[in-house]
Amino acid sequence: EQYEDFNLPLFGAQSVVGRTVVLQRAASGSGLLACAEIVYADDVVVDVAMARFASPLDGSVQLARPQLALASTGLTLNLRHSLATWNTSTMHPWHFNANPTTASPSVLSRCASVGPVFDPYRLGMAPNCSAATCPTGDLTARLGPLVLPAAQG
Repeated sequence: EQYEDFNLPLFGAQSVVGRTVVLQRAASGSGLLACAEIVYADDVVVDVAMARFASPLDGSVQLARPQLALASTGLTLNLRHSLATWNTSTMHPWHFNANPTTASPSVLSRCASVGPVFDPYRLGMAPNCSAATCPTGDLTARLGPLVLPAAQG
């Protein structure tokens, strides 16, 4: 899936780089599914950042912005379940959180330190916000919930 957002800076104090992409289980959205830290990609210019996932999801979230001051940031999602027993699932809340992940093999431990949803402008979480009034990190409200395809086998 691809999204475009005018409020996802890759540089400066409000940058999403160094923060975490968090995906929650569908339905209530209260259970943690996976998380990955957003870092600059090694093999490209610095206007691209990426979060790589490995179990229980495989794939990545890539953020790219042309080097134009007023350009929007594009998000390209290439995510799927990594476990063969998991089917395609829908309605997954997702967000950028304020802190990076920890180096732990356990999803719960790795994601425990990510902090609150990234909100550099202190807008606060609101149930009916618009793309312009939601916190930068509230991707479910800004762009909609995710569909995660089944594992490729």
